[in-house]
Amino acid sequence: MQGPPQPQYQPTPPPLPADERIKKGVRRGEVFNEPYDAARAVAYAEGFLKNERDLTRPPVLLGITIGLLFIVVLEVTVGYVFLLVIPVGLFLGVVVYLAWLKSNRPRVEQALEANRRVARG
Repeated sequence: MQGPPQPQYQPTPPPLPADERIKKGVRRGEVFNEPYDAARAVAYAEGFLKNERDLTRPPVLLGITIGLLFIVVLEVTVGYVFLLVIPVGLFLGVVVYLAWLKSNRPRVEQALEANRRVARG
């Protein structure tokens, strides 16, 4: 005699990667009311903060600076001074990106905590 069929345990799938709505919301500090969206927001916020931490570590910044200085020295040595716009542009891009990360960090941390509470239920 067999009893009624037992329901199969289905683990909850990991949240999908964040779409633009989630990304922009997290950077604005929004809290998502739906647990699934909140879980996606938590995953995006954790990745955002990890990238910011990784990029602002001194060895990474030193490596970027040394690499750009090497390119500048190489271009000046070879005589392609007009190509200095490339490393200077890269340097300015990195500085602007780091400033953007720093300016968004407080709102992302706030959204991370609030969305964790929603995702837990």
